[in-house]
Amino acid sequence: QGSLDERRQLRANILNSKFEKPLNCILTTYGLISSTNEDKSFFKKLKLEYCVFDEAHMLKNMNSIRYKSLIQIKSRRKLLLTGTPLQNNLVEYHCMVS
Repeated sequence: QGSLDERRQLRANILNSKFEKPLNCILTTYGLISSTNEDKSFFKKLKLEYCVFDEAHMLKNMNSIRYKSLIQIKSRRKLLLTGTPLQNNLVEYHCMVS
């Protein structure tokens, strides 16, 4: 969160590990991940252990900008959460979890 300048400084601090304690969690929104080229690039550089996507039903469209940005986030494990019933065709989610 924050202004463009505040986020730029926060991204630099995270990438350069300028924190007293290890960073355990980054909480963000779908909109922020793909809002600017700098934000997109930052999330592509991260190597996460876990990536949790809430409202995963919003990721069903493989042609959306949101989907294309999110599948580029590197993590060992991905967890998709949704309260919306899933349809019989789960192919949309396959690329997220493979």
